[in-house]
Amino acid sequence: MTDATHLRTMHPASREREQLEKKHPGLGPDVGSISPAEWSVLRVLWTEESATARRLSDLLLNQRGWSGSTVKTLLARLEKKGIVRAQKAEHTRGYVYRPLIDEKTAAIGRADAVFDDTCAMQRGQVLLHLVSRLQLSQADIAALEQELEKKKADAPKSIRCDCEKGCED
Repeated sequence: MTDATHLRTMHPASREREQLEKKHPGLGPDVGSISPAEWSVLRVLWTEESATARRLSDLLLNQRGWSGSTVKTLLARLEKKGIVRAQKAEHTRGYVYRPLIDEKTAAIGRADAVFDDTCAMQRGQVLLHLVSRLQLSQADIAALEQELEKKKADAPKSIRCDCEKGCED
């Protein structure tokens, strides 16, 4: 398939994102800005692996009561963020949407964005809060303990503020 044919078979938002990525090599998916509504669409898409907007709309109408136009708007946003791509579907008028990243990668990127936007002095407390409220398996707890043991050797006594205006220590 030629590059021109490839671009013609793409949804306009996917085509726009692909052209942007060509101009800016190394531009990754914008995981940190995924909204809760977009996350809902992604969860369904990860389960389905690929789906038409119609299929996603049907599923999300049952789950969330969202109209087809709402789902298409959310899909277009996800395309522009480089999270999903859409190609013309064979034997149908619509497009097939596929996630470009898996759920674990997206979740890690989202968590990184939250912690990057949090004062360094607060990150430990936020992490403690998460650990206290999440259900974790024995294996998860063992992995956390192992990682904390490794970090303990080089851990400073205190963490300095990294806010732009600075915090009181």
